[in-house]
Amino acid sequence: METKGKGLIKLSSVIMIVLGAFASIIYALGLIMGSTSEFINSVFPMKEVDEKSLFLIFGLGLVWAVFELIVGIVGIINAGKAEKSMLCLVLGIILIAISLVSTIGAIVTTGPSTGNVVAIFLGILFPVLFSTGAYLNKAE
Repeated sequence: METKGKGLIKLSSVIMIVLGAFASIIYALGLIMGSTSEFINSVFPMKEVDEKSLFLIFGLGLVWAVFELIVGIVGIINAGKAEKSMLCLVLGIILIAISLVSTIGAIVTTGPSTGNVVAIFLGILFPVLFSTGAYLNKAE
């Protein structure tokens, strides 16, 4: 029997896998190039950032990106399994919370911007679709 939320979970999972892989590469490069804080500060001149802060930012970003990648893979594997819907729902809610905390941190450190609004929308959109699909599967 086809589960109701299978399509939503698969769609959002594929997008989260792509975004998670891309972000993992960017954050890994940021960790490798983290000692070049002069370059980062010239690209993002909003606030001066020291090397320890850059390492923390890129390190936490890499953990988040890998987690998003893993959640996407788990979603693809379990999209049609109603018995795994609670796992998917919990993982989706965790991603939503991480995205909110990350965006609030960006707003606090850099100030409100259009980029932050877009980050909130995209950062929450796919985990919400993922969680909605999991909830639909759970309701069966």
